Amino acid sequence: MFLTSYYHGDQIGSSRLMTDGTGHPIWQGTFLPYGEEYQPQITVNNYKFSGKERDAESGLDYFGARYYGSSMGRWLSPDWGEKPMAIPYAQYDDPQSLNLYGYVRNNPITRIDADGHEILNANNNDRGNTKWVPCDSQQCRDTDARFADFFFTSFAMVTGRIGTLYFGAQAIHDWNSGNKKTAALGMLAVIPGERILGQAAKIGMAAKSLSRFEKAAEFGIKSYKEMTIAIKGTGLEAHHLIPQRFADTLGVKAADMASIALTNTEHQVFTNAWRALIPYGEGTAQATKQNVMDAARQVYKDYPEVLQSLGLKGK
Repeated sequence: MFLTSYYHGDQIGSSRLMTDGTGHPIWQGTFLPYGEEYQPQITVNNYKFSGKERDAESGLDYFGARYYGSSMGRWLSPDWGEKPMAIPYAQYDDPQSLNLYGYVRNNPITRIDADGHEILNANNNDRGNTKWVPCDSQQCRDTDARFADFFFTSFAMVTGRIGTLYFGAQAIHDWNSGNKKTAALGMLAVIPGERILGQAAKIGMAAKSLSRFEKAAEFGIKSYKEMTIAIKGTGLEAHHLIPQRFADTLGVKAADMASIALTNTEHQVFTNAWRALIPYGEGTAQATKQNVMDAARQVYKDYPEVLQSLGLKGK
């Protein structure tokens, strides 16, 4: 039986607190600006600075395109591009971008690197607005409504004390921002029978396909290696349909595993869904191929295209 745990992050996505299903802290971490952990604790949590996986032996963080050394505040290899170029992704009016080993142009407090190439403003999300600032534009409200079912379905298992607090706070924020539909759906997660109501609510939402996501339909389903090349410079992230931590369990290479193109927000929802079903550490080590396939059926039960690409059928 797998234990459920929850991650709580900061403004750049670093894991700062980990709680169990009853809301009790089981790990907490503090990071220096460039990601080095301050007074690290012994833990099975491998997802730390910027939400990226930290190798327990080397202490390096894996961003996808390359490894980052938080103790040095720099990349272990120079940046590279799909096509040969002298200085990949450089902006010649910004001297900091000329350093191929520099991390987020030496501004790690408000900037993040999504995949080892792309630098994003950590204060902005897909709506073009900070998370807790009122969503004033119609475009912003439409985006919230479009993703409402996606968020609530994926986080259905995160009810209980933490889930109730999260959805309650989010619903209040959405209501104050003018997103009445999203707020109403959010309340389904904090009242008895939320799963039944949630099922009814999602009937009228977007079609069950990749078009439900912001950009995924444009890129389809590709191997992780092909997807990282295809989305270069778009700000999107290549999401392993089955997390790469199960590559050895499935007997495949992480670069060959199927993936889709997601925004950081969409990607995080699926990451949390997988964490809830098969936690990191012992959960990963003990998972069998059948456990992984069963978890995939649950995570993607509303996405038939994904299940088909994985050779699975929903139950």
